[in-house]
Amino acid sequence: MKKHFLIAVMTILHFGLSPAVAGAATIALPIRINTAPFFVASEYALFAKVGVQVTTVPVNLGKDALGALIDGKADLAVMAETPIALALLGGQSLSIISQIYNGRRTVAIVTRNDRGIERLQDLKGKTAGVTAGTNHAFFLSAMLNIHGLAAQSVKTVNLRPEDVISEFRKGQLDAAVVFEPYLTGLMSELGGTVKAHYGEDVYAFRYVLVGNPSYVEAHSREIRSILSALNEANRLIRTDPRAARIVVGKAIKENDATMQKLFNPSEYSLSLDHSLLLTLDDQARWAMSEGVVKTGPMPNFLNFIRHQHLESVLPNVVRLIRQGTR
Repeated sequence: MKKHFLIAVMTILHFGLSPAVAGAATIALPIRINTAPFFVASEYALFAKVGVQVTTVPVNLGKDALGALIDGKADLAVMAETPIALALLGGQSLSIISQIYNGRRTVAIVTRNDRGIERLQDLKGKTAGVTAGTNHAFFLSAMLNIHGLAAQSVKTVNLRPEDVISEFRKGQLDAAVVFEPYLTGLMSELGGTVKAHYGEDVYAFRYVLVGNPSYVEAHSREIRSILSALNEANRLIRTDPRAARIVVGKAIKENDATMQKLFNPSEYSLSLDHSLLLTLDDQARWAMSEGVVKTGPMPNFLNFIRHQHLESVLPNVVRLIRQGTR
């Protein structure tokens, strides 16, 4: 297993990942299966090979990564699109560098069968646990809307992810928005007493690499080198998914049986396209309509995308109309 990985790593020089003058970057990183390429790149010294000393600030959620970035504790951060939209609506300035993950079954609404919930329409008047300020809240609203329910028809309780699960397990909640790998664990534990409602056709769970604008502006070489290392990590994930799965499972402290169910190499890739912009627009409108933020002018999210860094590494994965952007 490691032999295959080491052979792949030995080919890095043939893919443009040659050592360079040392630079540095601090990255606020959720310790999640969704950030797998960072763990692979770290395990096999891919950042060092491109001449960047990467220090990670481990966090629980993307909104925590955003907080670290805003507080000056990190140069770059990885988060879902909801914290990005909320930050930009709130007047913060971020540089969007690249999408790194896209999954369709990463989050679900779990409901209790003993509360008479067969369909999502049965959630009317029920109580659901969700973590505010994250894509979980947007996902819940989108799922309710698509099933003909107003967001106000369901009482929501704002809890940290671990508390959402514990309160649901104790029967204090009728429903809960849960993401992987906790979703798989909860479904295995509670079995036929609960039901998971996915929204593959409603919502794609994205993770995005963003940065402090002043850092991104001044450190083009480091940004592009980090993207090169992540691209190589994605190649290694596809080349030997079993070895990568074990590396990631160790990093996020998840057992291999669960990792075998969840780890999907096709979900990891670098890209920038209009689907991300559409999602940011949708979430901004949702945030204003639901009173998450004050109603105001819509940001032009395209202006916050710094496409040139990814374009210099993987030009074919940047599919944007870039008129008026930098």
